[in-house]
Amino acid sequence: MSRRLCAIMFTDIQGYTRLMQESEKSAVAVRHKHRSIFDPLTKQFGGEIIQYYGDGTLSIFDSTVKAVECAQALQTEFLKEPAIPVRIGIHTGDIIITEDDIIGDSVNLASRIESLGVPGSVLVSGKVADEIRSQEHLPLQKIGSFHFKNDSLKRQVFALDLPGFSKPDIGVIQGKLEDSEKKKTLLSPFWKTLIYGGIAGLVIFLLWNVYQASFSATVGKQLAVLPFTNLANDPAQSYLVDGIHEAIISELLQAGIDVKPKTTMTSYRNTGKSPGKIAQELNVNVLVEGSVLRQDDAIQITISLLDGLGDKYLWSDTYDSEMTDLMVLYRDVTRSIAGEIQVALAPQVEARLSTVTKLNPEAYDLYLRGREQFNLGTAENLQRAVTYYEESMAIDPEFDPIYTALIETYLLMGFGGIDPYEAHTNFRISMEKAMSHNPDLKADHHLQAMIKIFSDWDWTGAEKD
Repeated sequence: MSRRLCAIMFTDIQGYTRLMQESEKSAVAVRHKHRSIFDPLTKQFGGEIIQYYGDGTLSIFDSTVKAVECAQALQTEFLKEPAIPVRIGIHTGDIIITEDDIIGDSVNLASRIESLGVPGSVLVSGKVADEIRSQEHLPLQKIGSFHFKNDSLKRQVFALDLPGFSKPDIGVIQGKLEDSEKKKTLLSPFWKTLIYGGIAGLVIFLLWNVYQASFSATVGKQLAVLPFTNLANDPAQSYLVDGIHEAIISELLQAGIDVKPKTTMTSYRNTGKSPGKIAQELNVNVLVEGSVLRQDDAIQITISLLDGLGDKYLWSDTYDSEMTDLMVLYRDVTRSIAGEIQVALAPQVEARLSTVTKLNPEAYDLYLRGREQFNLGTAENLQRAVTYYEESMAIDPEFDPIYTALIETYLLMGFGGIDPYEAHTNFRISMEKAMSHNPDLKADHHLQAMIKIFSDWDWTGAEKD
């Protein structure tokens, strides 16, 4: 590691997630245009691109003036029709250079300054403003003084004041500020929750669809697993019931069985619709019903198959297990369902299903609580999910799904209003831990597709995975 004094620039494309939802083709075109502008101009002004993360970039410059001139040139190009809604933030200070990243308080501050921006804006710190004060071609307008998260000082923030460039409205400004310093906004808590939930739903939708694409070769029965019934009628056990429901869907997917994702099925809880109606809406021909009863560490699960066309039961069985053997139970259920719908399992799938995996009850319980928080999808829930996952990992670091769960969570955090650079850094750390813990994860197509989509923007590679 080494230290260096430099100007740090963050950029991100605002609304990129929504654009992906509306048109993948348009999103890819925006990304290509962004890079075709960003790469050559950064090099032209002597910048060094450190990394692309999600829908943003991090780069450094030896000259503060050159960094702001580069930001001006970038924003001028981004604003040309069809415009790319980019916000830019710059700070200057001491950084620590690692093998493949840069860290330090100055990096964090630059990220927080960028978070206050709006599309078409270039925001800089007071320190940057002091260094370019004599540059008449780079006029600035003070936006205000702000107390950022995890920062003991109030920081002045300025905006590049040029024709066509935007500046945030101090009355509705958004960003990574301490709660006590946040301004009143036009968004009510209801709408914030709705927006976070929509982003969460989109990312989960993308992850599941990438996951399903890996196993689309199955021909024949299409399944939908209805939300399981909590026989204990205890709301405190809902996380367990939902976690078992999600785990069985995951096992069916990994076995190559065509099954609807959990996110699709949530709306059918207590729906009152007939099995035939649900099957028609989902375009499936087999429904899976289930119920869960827990007494201490003893788990009883009943699974039934229904003919989606004839509204009749095809098969049913009950499974009893201790918490430590739940993974074996999931795989027994998967094997039974595959047999009943006459799906031939590949030899490698049979080998995996035959593997005996013991669970640590306490660690797995924490993991399921984390899954519950993750599926809720708000910023606060995601942070709670990380806490549960880390506690679970501390108890049982050998449990592979916990690593993928952390990676998914940090990815979602990066698109849900939390510091994207911080979330991406945590994502990379989690990914490296996962690969170090289990080298076989390098062959995990689901994981590799997530990395390629949200870290490398490699849609072609993700589609192959």
